This record gives sequence, structure tokens and C-alpha cells, in this order.
Amino acid sequence: MDIIKNQINSKIYFIRIDTKKSIVLAKGNSKNETKNQLKQLIKDNQFNNIKIYRIKIKIHKNMYFDDCILSFNFDNYRVKDKKLIKIKLPNQYGLIWFRKQWLLENGWDVKYISNCVNLLKKGKAGIKIPGINYYDLLGKN
Repeated sequence: MDIIKNQINSKIYFIRIDTKKSIVLAKGNSKNETKNQLKQLIKDNQFNNIKIYRIKIKIHKNMYFDDCILSFNFDNYRVKDKKLIKIKLPNQYGLIWFRKQWLLENGWDVKYISNCVNLLKKGKAGIKIPGINYYDLLGKN
């Protein structure tokens, strides 16, 4: 797991999802750092009424649900009057879990982030709350 942990360069992503192609607006390892990058970007551009995912990647010290060690936490935002407002898009916020064994077999790839984003924004998958949402089953139900 240490190899996978070292391969994850950024732990916080803000991704614009209301365009045909998703765009990474800010990324980094600190919540405040990335949020400040995004606020500056909003201030400098004519963003209004755009939808954004914030994805927080976390490697847990203890396993959850007997075999999960890594999670993506999705939050939703909208820009209105140059302000970032937290919203809840149906089936598009919450946690997606990665099983330890699955990660050890498949390794880490940054494409997992874009895969989740594309499946969620196109409605081909959803985050069920309450429930355990496994990455390897995302979009297959």
C-alpha cells in the first residue's frame, strides 16, 4: 500500500462537470490551498452557474467494511455571483470505496478519478446513501 500511497500526487481535486469534457480547475494536497486556487480562478474568469465536483482522496489507516482502505469523497458545488456554494446533486455526492485487494491487484491510476467523474455526471452510475459504493462495481448495476 505504501507504493500506491506514494503514487497519489494530489489529494484534493476541483473538477468542472457542466461542460462536455470535464476540466480540472484546481488540485493539490491541502483543502485550503485548492479552494483558494479555485476562488482566484472564479474571480479572474466569467464563471457563473457552473457545477463543480470536489474530490477528496483519503487513504485510511484502518480498513472499513472489512476490506476498504482508500476512498473518494465527492462534494458538489455551484458558482453563483462569483461565490462557491455547496449543493447536493442527486446520487453524485458521498463516498466511493476501493477494496485493498483490488488496489493491490490493479495498482493506482489517476484515470480512476476521471472514470468516476464521467460515470457520475452522465448518470451511468450513482452514489447510494446509505450504502457501500465500491469502485470496482461502479456503473455495473
